[in-house]
Amino acid sequence: MPVYLKRGFPFWGFLLLGMLVSLPFQALADAREFAWLERFPNSDLEQVEQKQVPEYRLLLGQLRIISKQIRSEEQRLSGQLTRLTYRIPNGHSSRAAYEHFLAQLKTQGAEILFSCSSRDCGRSSEWATDVFGIANLYGVEREQNYLAARLVADDKQYYVALYTIMRGNQRVYAHLDVIETDADGEAPSGPSTSSGVMLPIRGNDFAASFPEQLRDFVEQARNAPEQVVWIVLHSQGSSFTEATQRSEPFGNRLKLWLVSRGIAEQRIRTVAVGPLALPHHPAVPRERAELFLLAE
Repeated sequence: MPVYLKRGFPFWGFLLLGMLVSLPFQALADAREFAWLERFPNSDLEQVEQKQVPEYRLLLGQLRIISKQIRSEEQRLSGQLTRLTYRIPNGHSSRAAYEHFLAQLKTQGAEILFSCSSRDCGRSSEWATDVFGIANLYGVEREQNYLAARLVADDKQYYVALYTIMRGNQRVYAHLDVIETDADGEAPSGPSTSSGVMLPIRGNDFAASFPEQLRDFVEQARNAPEQVVWIVLHSQGSSFTEATQRSEPFGNRLKLWLVSRGIAEQRIRTVAVGPLALPHHPAVPRERAELFLLAE
């Protein structure tokens, strides 16, 4: 005999109703995830959203907010955006979540366009509020990781923004923005360089993300030994001499790093232009190093 609650509705009816309500959401969540990008084991999908976007800003540099506006190197895209926010099980670090997704992207042959970790990424509060608009992504800055990647899967082109963070309460979250671009979805209105390699100069600091950013460039340089590696240094100062002197330590460190990666020192040329070459886009930092492969 069925158990009845108030108004004579059977108890098993509530169970069936609950199952019917929950099934469509689960099916929808599964449909919006990707076969080529598995979630972290035992993680919970806390938020999922899918929509068409006429303009998505994929960040390709350290996050900087100036006058309440994002001022970072970026690429603008249009297409279908899928947003997935996962709660990672207790006992796992934000770095472990980051490496989980990074390994899958590399397996798919993804090109890593930019990556950063810890304080090199900027302020976590700005990633949470200004970039993603998700409060749970505000956490401890030394426990944050970000990457932007491009890949082809299932004969479609995707761009991926991945951000992982540990909050002050030790909860770990992983967020992914996956953009399936339209046929003309790459809108090159953001800054870029002809070589595709640009590093912001912050004193003599060589950020932890730089080796990953330079990986493809170093490989290209190794495969083209007849080409010269040009390091063009842009810097500011009250005079040309002061400006070029400011960038000299960074240029020397970058040159030594390239030599340590197998690039012959005699192939490397350093050119300091100080403030003479203005940025071609407001998001490009005034103090930067640009790398080129070009015959002498």
